[in-house]
Parts: sequence; C-alpha cells; structure tokens
Amino acid sequence: MSRELAVAAPEFFGTGPLLGRVDHLRVLRDLGIDALELWSPWQVTEDDAADVRAALDAAGLRTACVSTPSYLHGEETGEGRALISSSIRIARLLGAVRVNTYFGHGGDGDDRRAADRYARLVAPLLDQAAEAGVLVVLENEFDGFGHDPEHHDISRRASSLAHLMTVVDHPALRLNFDAANFRCAGEDPGRAAALLAPYVGYVHVKDVIEIGGQRPGAESGWHTYTDGSTAFQTTELGTGEVPWTDVLHELDRVGYTGPLTLEPHCQPELLVDQLRAGVAYLGDERWR
Repeated sequence: MSRELAVAAPEFFGTGPLLGRVDHLRVLRDLGIDALELWSPWQVTEDDAADVRAALDAAGLRTACVSTPSYLHGEETGEGRALISSSIRIARLLGAVRVNTYFGHGGDGDDRRAADRYARLVAPLLDQAAEAGVLVVLENEFDGFGHDPEHHDISRRASSLAHLMTVVDHPALRLNFDAANFRCAGEDPGRAAALLAPYVGYVHVKDVIEIGGQRPGAESGWHTYTDGSTAFQTTELGTGEVPWTDVLHELDRVGYTGPLTLEPHCQPELLVDQLRAGVAYLGDERWR
C-alpha cells in the first residue's frame, strides 16, 4: 500500500487561510507529511489557488484533496453544487486529483429514494470532474454536529453506500473512507472496509473511543462528538476502537494507492506530537 501521508489543513489552520501562515508547511515536511488536504473556501479559493500552489511547491508539499463543506441531498439552494463545481476547478489549478464532498440529509428516510435523487444531482458534477481529471469522493458521516437527528444521511450506512455506488455507476465518483466515522455511526469499520474497499478513492485516518451516553468533558487536549445518545472522544491513532489492522489490510487487498490523510482532531498543543505518532503508526513495518 502507498505510504503517501497527508494531513487535513483545518487541523493547523481551522477555517483560516493558508497564505500568511506558511511556517506550518515546513513543520509538516519535517514530520514526514507529503501533502495537505485543503478546504475551499477556507484555505484556498479560485482567486488564490496559484499562490497557494506556489507556497506548497516551495515547501515540497502536494495537495492531496480539496474538501468542501457541501451537501447535495436535502440542499435546495444549489450552493452545495456551486461549491463542488468551484472546487473541481480549484483542484485542477492545484494539480490535485480529488474533491471531497458530503451526502446531506433531509428526505423521508428511504435510502433508495435518496440514492436516486443524489445520483441525479451529482451527475453533471461528475461529468465536469471527469473532464478535469478529478475524482469526486464522498465521505461517510455520522451526526457529529446535530444536523441529522433522524439519521437520513445514507453515508452513515455501509450497505446503503454500496448501493449508492451501483446506482451512480460513474468512474469519477469514489468514496472517502473514514473508519472512525463509521465507528461513531454504529457500524463495524472492518466490515465496512471489506464491503466498500473496491470503491475507495481516499482515506481519512483518526481514532476514537466511546465514552458513554452523556457528553462529559474530553480528556485534556481531545475533542468529543455525539451521535444520538452516544458520545465519543478522539484519541491517539492505534489506541482507540477503530480496527486499523483490518481496515488497512482490506485497502491493501484491493490495491489502494491513494494518500492516508491524518486528522487527529486534537487541541493545538497536542497536534505536532499526534501527527508524529500517526506518521510512526502508519509507517510501522507490520503494514508493509
């Protein structure tokens, strides 16, 4: 399996721009990071993409993916579609080959009807992406922000995602596999990987532990999230409840060669140490 390692830029920059804070880029290279996942319009826009690419080039870094805080299903204004379309253009300017997106929610809870609607909405974007040489990747989610209390987002269910991929059936659509998100959604990440590995075009890497039915304060430096009545805390990669051995072996089985993108979701005072720990964990000889 490829060992191209990336980090999600919001871990360093939040929702702020990359330009003006390029000191972080040298830190990343020193840690063994090869690439960044940039968020549009937070770290990069169409207007400054050329300057962002120059800054990354100077630091010896690539853009692994352009992510977008965008929904398609249940989003009626067209804003999500416009943001994804713009991000495809940005990805081409940056020399990136992936744009990360989210499914959305709303509807009546019928996963198959939701898949059909999503397929119609995403079709022109996939044609645009194919022409640009870019993949649109769809990240599996849980209700970490309280936007989907009815759990209508079908990306939280591995079987529904597999069905969606057969409905869309377009070479420009792949999955962004987030094993920790599946754990928070109540799915077995190893089984999800076994089912979905053939569709994976990108991978997010973090770890979580369940901390009960309430939302107590997180252990110092870590974040907490809830899904329904269950609370989770992020933790050091390899020490939580995600079966990374199983997940990585399933990805290896299908020949996944894309980046592994770290997103520790910890406070700034832990970030450098946690990125170092993540790089060491993924570089362990057992995965080779």
